[in-house]
Amino acid sequence: MKKNTMLSIIQLFFLLLIFTAPLEGISQLISVDNPAYLQGTVTNINDGSPIANVTVTAMAADTLLTETAANGTYNLTLDEDTYDIYFELIGLQTEIVTETFVAGGITTIINAALCEEPYPVSWVLADPNEADTEILITWSEPEGPYEVIYEDGNAEDFFVSSQTGTGVAVRFTPLGYPATVEGGRIFVGDGSFPSGADFIGEKFAIGVLDVDGPDGLPGTVLDSITVTVNNFQWVEFEGLDVTFDSGEFYLVMWQLEIPPKA
Repeated sequence: MKKNTMLSIIQLFFLLLIFTAPLEGISQLISVDNPAYLQGTVTNINDGSPIANVTVTAMAADTLLTETAANGTYNLTLDEDTYDIYFELIGLQTEIVTETFVAGGITTIINAALCEEPYPVSWVLADPNEADTEILITWSEPEGPYEVIYEDGNAEDFFVSSQTGTGVAVRFTPLGYPATVEGGRIFVGDGSFPSGADFIGEKFAIGVLDVDGPDGLPGTVLDSITVTVNNFQWVEFEGLDVTFDSGEFYLVMWQLEIPPKA
């Protein structure tokens, strides 16, 4: 009993020493990430139908962009700031919502209704009848530009080759002729693939190829340009100049950099 009592007294004394010991203050600055959210729907101003593949760009100190899905909706996660919001798609008039404050932790809803760009026709022909009582008027189709989109709204099947010079191609069919290929855009992802690589500032090449290869595969290179990746998501390019009077063509992307910065 005496040993047990003595042990209890020692344990109690030790605990008292721990709880009565002076505490030193520790100063630590904690940064809490409180992102803002921008959402909305883009529709056709005439019938209210949703519009897919509209580029939505939020411009402030940083520029972020995304595309509308098949149902016309979009989502952006960004820092609290005041943004100019651009809604753009070739063939439609651009809508700009200026000085939109997006607060941290809050979802801000910005919708847009876009209308068709009234492209002028290149010629109009008026042919009166012999009695000059009626006139038959004909005109050319609008020259555009317009965009041929083969995109389902899902980012998938990213890959990077182990060597430079590898290409991937998509075959396109113009909506009419003559058709001049001027540019396009390609989705490069959000930077999470390849893992640990920052490919901003790196380059790839884009080419317009004829369908005169074996079994209709890419053949003759008709034009090509080098493109610098200045942002994630959709990278736009221009500077191509190939006119087709009939048939189809390929757009080919060639990898120019060594992995993983590709």
